[in-house]
Amino acid sequence: MTDRVLIVGGGQVGLLAAYALVRQGIPVTVCETNATPERDQRAASFQPSTLELLDAFGITRTIVPRGLIAPDFKFWDRPTGELVATFDFTQLKNDTPYPFVLQY
Repeated sequence: MTDRVLIVGGGQVGLLAAYALVRQGIPVTVCETNATPERDQRAASFQPSTLELLDAFGITRTIVPRGLIAPDFKFWDRPTGELVATFDFTQLKNDTPYPFVLQY
């Protein structure tokens, strides 16, 4: 049997890791308990650093035009409904080509 990397969990991180390894010629097996892809994604926001990572695979140019660009990101307290903090990602305009959060 050929040595291969075993990835447990076919979520966003597991599948991206598998994709990155396969692109380098490394055999991968992904184990996932769900028989079909998750329909209710819990992680729908992509931070600037994640967009930079996805850019290395040519993914960012496909998803940015299809997503909702949020230059600021608000964090709400669910029990009280109060606004806890606002993060202004435009402050990163000199540090990243993606000074926003992408809702996708």
